Amino acid sequence: EILVPLFNSLLIDSSAATRQKYRRGLSAGFFDRHPTIAFMFQVADSSGTVRQQFSEVENEFRLTPRHAILLAEFLFHFGYHDLSGQMLNNAFKLEVVTEDELDRIARLYLSIGEPETGLRFFQHHRRLLASDFATPQQLDRVYLLLATAAGRTDEVRQKIGSRSYSNQFLTDLYFVALDHNQPNISLIAANRLFKQQPDRQSLIYRTRAQLLNKRLKGALPGLRKLVRIDQAEWEFTYLDTLEKLGKKWQPYRAVAARVFWHQYLNGTF
Repeated sequence: EILVPLFNSLLIDSSAATRQKYRRGLSAGFFDRHPTIAFMFQVADSSGTVRQQFSEVENEFRLTPRHAILLAEFLFHFGYHDLSGQMLNNAFKLEVVTEDELDRIARLYLSIGEPETGLRFFQHHRRLLASDFATPQQLDRVYLLLATAAGRTDEVRQKIGSRSYSNQFLTDLYFVALDHNQPNISLIAANRLFKQQPDRQSLIYRTRAQLLNKRLKGALPGLRKLVRIDQAEWEFTYLDTLEKLGKKWQPYRAVAARVFWHQYLNGTF
C-alpha cells in the first residue's frame, strides 16, 4: 500500500475541514479500492467505528511490515494504543531492520506500555548483530531501554557497569526508568552519568534518584551542594531530609542540624 506514507503525512495533523476537502478530491470508489486509507480517515476523525473496522479490515490491509510500523505510529498518535500494539506485531515479519526502524519500534513499545513484547522483538532479531543496518552497540542501547521499562534491574546494572554509553543515552535511560516506575534503575543510570559528567544537572538527577530510593544519608552531600547553588529550590528538601534522618537516627540529626545552621549563619555553608 504505497499510499500509506502519503496519507500519513496528510492526515496526521489535519483539521476536519481539510479532511473533508481531501475526501471530495478523491475519485469515486477510492476508499473501496484502498480500505487502509479509508480506515486512516476514520482514525483521524475519531470515528466510533474504528475498533470494529480494525477487526474487519485487518486482514485486508496488505501492508508491508514497514508500513505497518507507520500505521502503528498513526494509531498511537490518535490515542488508539491497544490497536497500535496489535498493528506493531507485523514488525516481527521484517527480514531486515534499519537503525531508525529499530529505534521507532522500541520507543513505540515503550509508549504503549509493552516493553516485554519489545524485548521479544529484540530477541527475534538477534541475527541483526552482524547486519550492516544495526550494529551491536545500537541493539544494545535498544535492549537497555526496553529492559529498563520492563524492570530487569540486574541485567541493566550488568550492562551499564561493563560498557561505555554516551551522556545523552544515560539521561534517556534515567527518564525511561522514572516514567516506568523503576527507581533502582534510575539510580543506576544517574550514578553512571554523574561519574562521567559531574556537573549540576547530573548531580540533580543523582540526588533525586537517591531520595526516590530512600538513600537519604547518601543524598545529603549532593543536597548541600545544591543548596549552595540554589537555596530557594533545595533548602526545604535538605532540611526535610535531615528531619527524616533524625527520626531514624537521633544523634545524627542533632549533629547535622547544628553543623548546617552554624555554616548557614556564618555564610560558610
